[in-house]
Amino acid sequence: VTLATLFWSPYAGTIVDRYPRKNVLIGLMSVGAIILLTTSFVGFSIGEPVIWAMALIFGFTILNYNIHFPALYAWTQEMTTSKNYGKVNSTLEIQGQATTMIAGGIGVFLLQGLNNANLKDWGFDFEIPFEIQPWSIYEIFLMDGVTYLIAIALLFSIRYVRQDKGEIDKEKIIERLKNGFRFLDQNRLIYRIGAFAYSVFVVLIVHTIFLLPIYVNDHLEGDGAIFAFSEMCYTIGALIAGIWVRKIFKNLHAVDGIIILMFLCLVVLLLLAFTKLAWVLFLMNILFGISNSGTRVLRITYLFENVPNNTIGRVASVFQAMNIAGRLFLAIMFAAPFFVHDITNAYVVEAIFVGICMIPLLLKRKEIKEFKANQELR
Repeated sequence: VTLATLFWSPYAGTIVDRYPRKNVLIGLMSVGAIILLTTSFVGFSIGEPVIWAMALIFGFTILNYNIHFPALYAWTQEMTTSKNYGKVNSTLEIQGQATTMIAGGIGVFLLQGLNNANLKDWGFDFEIPFEIQPWSIYEIFLMDGVTYLIAIALLFSIRYVRQDKGEIDKEKIIERLKNGFRFLDQNRLIYRIGAFAYSVFVVLIVHTIFLLPIYVNDHLEGDGAIFAFSEMCYTIGALIAGIWVRKIFKNLHAVDGIIILMFLCLVVLLLLAFTKLAWVLFLMNILFGISNSGTRVLRITYLFENVPNNTIGRVASVFQAMNIAGRLFLAIMFAAPFFVHDITNAYVVEAIFVGICMIPLLLKRKEIKEFKANQELR
């Protein structure tokens, strides 16, 4: 599925730039509701998990992710004035991280139930006067499908005035793709900051999905509680970034803030490699959250300010495809025995990767700060 997103992401960008973003999001949620509700009803009728249904939902979720966020950010830019770009992006980051944390907690409670025995297993010594019975996976799918329907109703209710009056590109798909690449070719400093600033997100995803379970189990010799708490620490850091990053870097250009946060990420990776303490992991994941979410807020705000709304979907998709390629490259590399036998080697390589990505930004820092995008394609 991840490999498929390499080809899907650029095409998804042409959809975002061709059709009303509100309609794109409603369409995505309609498909999601159909898949989830159908899978739920099939599960109830059969009475046991069906592997193809699980694979379908997982595949749709990953592919949906690669068009949902470009559409969401493009729509946000479309309805927002330039003076509010930073504020809106920070708000989106806070909302996204908070709901992810809440959803993760609800997911745990629904799958495992909530009672005093569970609380004791999780390390809590207090008792609660109520109990939540575990839900079946199909009951959870049913709830998810209903939340999609609620989201569709809420989206239909949104009224807005389009701030960007740029002409919509209605050419054939291949021409729309070419126009997106042509814009980046004519504005190579945008390409530089968009592509290389993404390195923080690349190493974060590889750290979270691939490295962290091995790091906790083999390097720290810890258990699931350490893993879960470290994930929560990341979310705390991401929330801090959403609230404070604009205030901290308000007197700095976006590229300066991005370079500082990339350096913070590099330090975090090295400290993870050369320490063996659970509390260091917790602290580093907080800093990781600050680095990644802060970089994202600054990067997206910079793109909002320099990329026309009728092109931003394709531009974002190009960066998304590069991000996926970077993740695949690192994940394949880290599957080698050299890294599996000592996972700290992978963190050193990730630090080197971020450091290499910092160099192009440092070399062109002054030009990026003085840059004004040419928004007319030639």
